[in-house]
Amino acid sequence: MEYVAEEPFDETRAAVNYLGENFEVLQSVQALEHSREKQVETRFRRGDVNADGVLNIADVDRLLGYLFGGRSTGSAPLLCRDAADANDDGRLNIGDAVSILRHLFFAGGALPAPALRCGLDVTPDDLLCQTATWNCE
Repeated sequence: MEYVAEEPFDETRAAVNYLGENFEVLQSVQALEHSREKQVETRFRRGDVNADGVLNIADVDRLLGYLFGGRSTGSAPLLCRDAADANDDGRLNIGDAVSILRHLFFAGGALPAPALRCGLDVTPDDLLCQTATWNCE
């Protein structure tokens, strides 16, 4: 089996080819076809998980509540998933809480931009902000 994308690369269309013993194409199946709506980017501060404009332990609490549930604050969706991605790896996980803790308490260095000032995420990922964090409109 091989994955084939059209040239020039088009992320909205691709096919899977089923290959025979001599790598000849036996069958081709359209694997991916969708349209991606243009997303409006929202300004935020990285690490400001609870969107109150202050980077502190409350942001870690909010993120852990979201990730592991069991608390009323954890069940509510995050308003800005980009802000919660504190290590800017494109995923929300315990590593983001650790990054904020290291930044706050262990001189772990600055969080990836935009952290000190409001800004846009320049790293391509699927995390979005539904609303700007405090004072970032």
